[in-house]
Amino acid sequence: MKTVAERLRYAWQQSGKTQTEIAETCGVERAAVSQWMPEDPERANAPTNENLVSFAFLVGFELRWLLTGQGPKRPGEPDSNSGPAAPTKEQLTQCFELLEKTLPPDKFKIPPRERAELTMRMFEVLKPDGSIDVSKVVDVIINPFMQRQETKKRSAQHERRRTKHS
Repeated sequence: MKTVAERLRYAWQQSGKTQTEIAETCGVERAAVSQWMPEDPERANAPTNENLVSFAFLVGFELRWLLTGQGPKRPGEPDSNSGPAAPTKEQLTQCFELLEKTLPPDKFKIPPRERAELTMRMFEVLKPDGSIDVSKVVDVIINPFMQRQETKKRSAQHERRRTKHS
């Protein structure tokens, strides 16, 4: 399983929970849950970090495995991978608050498909003691995000000019 959507779908199927149960726990519509784990993973919409944590807890799978495919699938299973532990809900919240303070307000609009990627990048900014290495946040999360946003903006401008001249 290469994508978060594939792992979410697998965990959901293994759990025996219904999408309605997951939706009720996460406080979203059932349709939103189905968008997190469609048959075609390329069409997936990433859940919010809060919903991802709730989903992991409800289906009994490790957040780290759901996000990266690494480490144990379920709590208590042996971990053959010595990578960092999954960030907690508090750490994810702290990191996103840091992003909100750092990025200009007009730039802090993270499309749903990029939320999961940003969440995975947060593993790279966690220190062994579980705190966030603020000095790495700019290089690992903010700069790549801003570069992608600028590239998308230039592409959109180029496309508008191209269609205008057609």
